[in-house]
Amino acid sequence: MDAVSRLLSRGAGEEIAVAFVPSFADLPAHWLAYDAVDQVLLLTRGVEEELAAAGAAGNADSAARRARVAALTQWVRLGGRLTVSVSGDAAAAFTPGGPLADLVPGDVSRVTAMRATTGLETWMDAGPVLIAERDERPTVAVLETFEGEALVYEEAGVDARPLVVRKAYGFGEVVFVAFDIQTPVIRDWPGLPRMLARLLQTSEPIPADEYRRRAARSAQRGYFDVAGQLWAALDVFPGVRQAPFSMVVLALLAFVAVVGPAEYWLVRRLGVAWLSWTVFPVACVGFAALFLQVTRMTKADRPLLNQATVIDLDVATGTVRGGSWAHLYYPRSARLDVSVETSDLLASAGSSTPAAPPVETGTGLWLCWDGLGGPAFGGMESGSWRASPGGGYEIQPHGSPGKSEPALRRVPMMAHGTKAVRADWAGRWNAAAAQADFTVDRAGKLQGRAVSPLAVPLRDASLFFDRWVYPVGDLPPGGSIRIDGLSHRTGAQTWLQDSGASPGGGWNAEKTDAAAVLQLAMFFRAAGGIRFAQLVNRRLGRYDVSHALENSRAVLVGKAVAGAADVRVGGQPLPAADVSSVTLVRIVFPVGTTEGVGSLFPVHRRPD
Repeated sequence: MDAVSRLLSRGAGEEIAVAFVPSFADLPAHWLAYDAVDQVLLLTRGVEEELAAAGAAGNADSAARRARVAALTQWVRLGGRLTVSVSGDAAAAFTPGGPLADLVPGDVSRVTAMRATTGLETWMDAGPVLIAERDERPTVAVLETFEGEALVYEEAGVDARPLVVRKAYGFGEVVFVAFDIQTPVIRDWPGLPRMLARLLQTSEPIPADEYRRRAARSAQRGYFDVAGQLWAALDVFPGVRQAPFSMVVLALLAFVAVVGPAEYWLVRRLGVAWLSWTVFPVACVGFAALFLQVTRMTKADRPLLNQATVIDLDVATGTVRGGSWAHLYYPRSARLDVSVETSDLLASAGSSTPAAPPVETGTGLWLCWDGLGGPAFGGMESGSWRASPGGGYEIQPHGSPGKSEPALRRVPMMAHGTKAVRADWAGRWNAAAAQADFTVDRAGKLQGRAVSPLAVPLRDASLFFDRWVYPVGDLPPGGSIRIDGLSHRTGAQTWLQDSGASPGGGWNAEKTDAAAVLQLAMFFRAAGGIRFAQLVNRRLGRYDVSHALENSRAVLVGKAVAGAADVRVGGQPLPAADVSSVTLVRIVFPVGTTEGVGSLFPVHRRPD
């Protein structure tokens, strides 16, 4: 895996760490523990018994294994990326009723020996033949029908069997490798590291010189991640300005001039020695009054809040998730209790509980502080940060909507300082309220209709599908979306790039429009990825649904007129005039084919 890590690091333009977990017993039992993980590669050879135990009922050991499998599945559904290689003995775990059945892109009918490797060799542009006649052949889990995109087929021909299939699952993605890459002949193949790197690669590789230029620009900005730009955008408050460094230097030089040469000249000129005892205190009082007045002119005298929120609804799995990032400005030194309360944007028919987003086991609402990533001054990797003055504070990170609120208690705030917090939540909703019926014809054109399940209007809504975006405009609560009623479509990449481009072209990495920055993170790969943004998208990567557009999904996105997460200070929300908030809502619809009558999914059938 070291060779794979080097290849991935070279392609991503930054160091990629790989951790090896030998047993299912060492995997997390909660999906949130995967928050720092970009993706998981699951090799099923050697863990067949653990998978079988996870599928069995009864003892506590089986329940613990099921919890770990459920956490992994839940993480993928909420935005994770899983690549799984199937060994012959572990295939039962992927059949209906098995612990990993939800992750399979189709029905595993049987396990048989691989007939040919020409498709795999062609995909990898491999020189030597992968499997000779005398070699042990890997087993293949045969998918009679499958949903998603087949990246590699066994061989050319109408009866070719898929070897690698990519499908969307909730907000995440599964890359299903139907053969066992731990078979000796593949394990010893010189092209294996390149194959794994290609399976795991999520962005187009960038040249080393381009990476060095990007790193230099990132050092000047203070961040190299889209999350850092969002952090910087939310830290800009109306009526709060930083005094220019040149003004501070000039004021200090003026003070030194007054208490030094000016005082000396004044005493010598007037011949009054006692003036030397008065000039210094008068200068101190005068300059202190000046600085106080400048502070009053450049700093707001009331608490302010900047907030950006994204709400995602997946129709296929009935999953809802949300993320909110908020920066609080406070004009005085104080200790504050900061909490978050969520509200339901769904119509009553779309939610199992009318007052709050529905919750399932292992999900709920979390709150924590949010730091600026990277090595810049004040960044979490800079080594320059220090503990907050005035002692520690209490963190209650987890809560349930409508029951208990997560909170940060007695948080120390410095005068005219800011604190950044982040909230995440997840649950289930009644996806039938969306009445989705989108299909794509043989020409690749989207058709059909859907209904907004929201109880609030959406502004400036657009529908993304494949490489296109359809402007929808304002959408009322329960409003209907009909593709044949939309006037035109635009290239999605062009539309995304134009919405955040700098005057000279390319992404404006100093843009302080939180909505535009969040939209880039939400469609990062579709917008052009690292090459366009000159930033990585690691910390907000699980909110990127670009893969869904490539996996027969249509994504409706728009601005909600009401917020879904209210930050409270001392148990009370700030006045609306002091809150600058944007809430982006996305609804992910499955898209079927005109041939697949009665199915919302594109179903590929293997020819007989």
